[in-house]
Amino acid sequence: MEKSTIILVGNGPSLLDNKNGSKIDSFDTVLRFNLYNTDKHSEYTGVKTNIWFTVSNVRITKRKVDEVYFHGWYKDKETHPYYLKLQEYFDNTKVISDELLTEMRRHFDTNYGMFSTGMIAIYVMLKQYEQITLTGFDWWNKEYKLHHYFDSNEPQFKEVKGNGHQPSLEKQFINSFGDRIKWL
Repeated sequence: MEKSTIILVGNGPSLLDNKNGSKIDSFDTVLRFNLYNTDKHSEYTGVKTNIWFTVSNVRITKRKVDEVYFHGWYKDKETHPYYLKLQEYFDNTKVISDELLTEMRRHFDTNYGMFSTGMIAIYVMLKQYEQITLTGFDWWNKEYKLHHYFDSNEPQFKEVKGNGHQPSLEKQFINSFGDRIKWL
């Protein structure tokens, strides 16, 4: 396991609660998700990005990153057009296997099938790092009206998002890791 520090920067609106940009950028590794944007709110979000964790319904944009992780709910992900396009743009693109998702279900002793991109990234990074730090993860919190810090009109809280995501259940999964997860 890595001894260096890593922070996973979620896209939740809580990211704009504190000007933690310089703290975020001080981590050895910064992981961001899907349509993250560091242009407008850098004093809150930071700008450093080493790892981009994305799903197949996200627009591909050229980004300066060291690694890309791709996940989707498709068979033969390695031949999926989105994955092939990612490989054209990014040298170090990895695919999340169905076996890893099965392992997650066993680990959490659940039949839950639609882990969010954030939950998958947390699990993957905990396999590589002794401890991880999270910020911008808040989709279970009813106080926030938006889903992402860069949204303008999307309602935030729905117990079941997308195709079966369950924010409260994922919060329980996160809490089950105890001291291995810190919050910024």
